[in-house]
Amino acid sequence: MFPAYVYKAALNTSTSGQYFLTPSIDPIFLEVNDTFLDIAMLKREDVVGKRLFEVFPADPNDQKDTGLEALRHSLERVIKTKQQDKLPLQRYPIKTIKEDGTVTFEERFWCACNTPILDEQGNLICISHQTSEVTSEVYAEEALKKSEARYRSLTESIDDGFCVIEVLFDDKEQPYDYIFHEINPVFEEQTGLHGAEGKTMRELVPNHESRWFEVYGEVAKSGKPIRFEERSKSLGRIFDLYAYPVDEQGKNMVGVLFRDISQKKRDEEQLRLSESRLSALMNATADVIYRVSPDWSEIYQLQGRGFFKDVTDSKKLWFEEYVPPEEHSKLHSAINKGINEKSNFELELKAIQADGSLGWVETRAIPMLGENGEIDEWVGASTDITSRKKAEEELREAGQRKDEFLAMLAHELRNPLAPISAAGHILKLAHNDPAAVENCSNIISRQVKHMTGLVDDLLDVSRVTRGLVTLDLEHVDLNEVITHSLEQVRPLLSKHDHHLSINNPTGPVFVKGDKNRLIQVLSNILNNAAKYTPTGGRIDLVLEIENSFAKIRVSDDGVGMEPELINSVFELFIQASRSSDRSQGGLGIGLALAKSIVDLHGGQISASSNGLDKGSQFEILLPLYEVGKTGLKESQNDASEPGNSSIAKILVVDDNVDAANMIATLLELSGYEVIVEYDPFKAIERAKLEKPAVLILDIGLPGMDGKQLARVLRKEDSIKKKQRLLH
Repeated sequence: MFPAYVYKAALNTSTSGQYFLTPSIDPIFLEVNDTFLDIAMLKREDVVGKRLFEVFPADPNDQKDTGLEALRHSLERVIKTKQQDKLPLQRYPIKTIKEDGTVTFEERFWCACNTPILDEQGNLICISHQTSEVTSEVYAEEALKKSEARYRSLTESIDDGFCVIEVLFDDKEQPYDYIFHEINPVFEEQTGLHGAEGKTMRELVPNHESRWFEVYGEVAKSGKPIRFEERSKSLGRIFDLYAYPVDEQGKNMVGVLFRDISQKKRDEEQLRLSESRLSALMNATADVIYRVSPDWSEIYQLQGRGFFKDVTDSKKLWFEEYVPPEEHSKLHSAINKGINEKSNFELELKAIQADGSLGWVETRAIPMLGENGEIDEWVGASTDITSRKKAEEELREAGQRKDEFLAMLAHELRNPLAPISAAGHILKLAHNDPAAVENCSNIISRQVKHMTGLVDDLLDVSRVTRGLVTLDLEHVDLNEVITHSLEQVRPLLSKHDHHLSINNPTGPVFVKGDKNRLIQVLSNILNNAAKYTPTGGRIDLVLEIENSFAKIRVSDDGVGMEPELINSVFELFIQASRSSDRSQGGLGIGLALAKSIVDLHGGQISASSNGLDKGSQFEILLPLYEVGKTGLKESQNDASEPGNSSIAKILVVDDNVDAANMIATLLELSGYEVIVEYDPFKAIERAKLEKPAVLILDIGLPGMDGKQLARVLRKEDSIKKKQRLLH
């Protein structure tokens, strides 16, 4: 099925006027195409949503104005029968209002058709009214009738060929020939026929096409004139003809006024091919095409492509309408250079789009030189580069955020290294001092834990943004999520002596979600509130039910946020302004991670603030879950992991020798038998031989990554039943 905009485009590019009405005898406009608006000289807002007969009322002073009643009866028939109803040629004057406020009705003639639009059950949902204005055709037909008498009196003086023929019919009333009764002096020049008067066409041209006899026979029998163009192969010419019945009692007389247009057609065909090639080229490009005067003071034509307003009639002083003031100097400089050098004009600049907004264009123009070597005009094309410029700006901002993030990351990762390094030196110097060893070990453990948290956050963001996270869905009581989140954040709250207020329902509030991930979200929000709320500040946490959603609201009286920060607070690497000591720490990814996780749960997260030093508020909306639905597991602790006593032997595979040896040492100190391999291929053979109960595999192994190694080991019958793979 085509997208909606294709049908919209088809409607607006139709050459017939068309609008859609509500199915009633006093209908309302639902939609109208551009063609009809142009015909009726109305704007869309003057029509859509208005009643048909208020927009197009009957002329109370015109007794011949029956158009409204005819249209109303047609709509009644469509509503009653649900069948298409065609209206004959209809006179329906249009109401117009002059500049002085005088109301007049302009005579118009229409051919229209009302078509019911039904839904799949056959119910009438709207009526399509398709119409063509034929006023000019009606007037032309009346003028032709009046002019036929004049044509007869002018035949001797005109440059067109003229003849009066009598069409001959056989016994079956089929035309088979015609006799020339009268010709004018130009006849021979236009046809190449000599001495035609008094002779039949078959006598003059035996192989003349039967189509000519049929056309003239139809004119004679019907009494209706016809204008047409026809090629005669027998005469080797193309004619533009007007044939009309000549009223002579008892004779099938036809008058023919014609002109040999063979050369004109050849010229038109050459011009058509040339214009077709040019049109194809112009239509094949999405560029804005324009023509301007030699000094650029007047724009002759502009095909705006929806980016600019179209210009069909030349317009002077056009700069103000298409170019913002701050770009005028740059534009004039480029124009003067092109004029002085008679060289191509090229420029990137801001431009005023058709909707009044600012965009960017890359424009190029070529000077068209006359025979005297002077510029006759400029022909140019402009490319809309707004998206490119926006992308460049976004890329620049992203690059800036990336640079800031890398600086933050370097700082955050370097900070723990100083105490770790110092603790390492102390261990060398004071290895016989148990208290010093224990203190240094605790320092190293805390700093490594901090670094691990930073790296885990980075990996988490990577997995979420790449869609690699699978939620472990269950029905989760948000009261438990609050409890666990507070356990994680309480040390920070206590450190800053924050006053925490909790308001939550006494009963459970269930949602469908991943408990650990929801704890992670709320912990990030609470951690953010604690970091940016001064010592002794207040933090409020509210859990409530709102319609079919559970809402968690965390508010504080901290530093608050500026509007610019609120708009981007959930983007990666965004943080509030901080002092040079970076006392709050963090990488600016917690809120971005929280939003991604909430989105995965089908929820919403938002931030608000009344400004700097006026606190912040974060709200999380999650769809409520009705307990009893199937398809979700109950929330429970995983008790399926075997205890350490069941593990007899562990194989560690890591190409980082120090990392592998340190893990092995830690496991051995914990009482396990450990085997170490640094090469994945050797690890396969070692696993076959030793048959370890657990394998710890590094992901980034050379030659075969950890996942590939795990798949290979699982296929080994001798060990696959005993292995537990950790990677």
